Amino acid sequence: PVSRLILLLLDPQSLSILCQVNKKLRRTYRRAKFYFHAKKYMDTFSPHASSKKCQGCWLVKTYCACKEISDISATVSLRHDVILFLHYREWAKRLASNTARLLPMCVDAESYIYGDLVSECRMHERINEVKRRKMGILILFPASDAQTCSEILSSRESVQEPGLGACTLIIVDGSWKNARTMNSALPSWIPRVQLSTSSRAKFTNMRKHSQDDRVSTMS
Repeated sequence: PVSRLILLLLDPQSLSILCQVNKKLRRTYRRAKFYFHAKKYMDTFSPHASSKKCQGCWLVKTYCACKEISDISATVSLRHDVILFLHYREWAKRLASNTARLLPMCVDAESYIYGDLVSECRMHERINEVKRRKMGILILFPASDAQTCSEILSSRESVQEPGLGACTLIIVDGSWKNARTMNSALPSWIPRVQLSTSSRAKFTNMRKHSQDDRVSTMS
């Protein structure tokens, strides 16, 4: 889109002046401010985090677990493609508590960063390619209209449509507040799917959450 090209080409001051002349671009300017802020945040935190931690598992280099994870991933076979949509704050800080970072290492998932305009454009290109090929695609997020996998399969059977088969699954990773915003940024035509067994009782060794039905991304 033209608005995305404008964000890529102009600096904040030039874009501000342009928006004062053209009121229709003000929404674009507000969006641009978000990307400029995200870039500044990543530029500030990323170098510090990168110098002390393994770039693979995000653990302190002394406790790098990449080899162990690689051994485990060799035994995992997944028929679906996985896209990890990661909030820029998660990516910049590289916290060891971020379990989603292990997904690309375990199931060869592709990672894209929310707040990095180039990365987002590449993800949307990937989504459009899946749509052109008429392949199944789902977003894992417990939205109000989200269904379980069983419900989606049942609805397709009721109208005599084939099952999903191999599909692309987009996993949103961020704080719950950020994840809701990220979910809104994804195309509305993609069905949302939720877990039917997301219980803290099943993952007592994972991270703590304020609600029993909230689990970490890796869980």
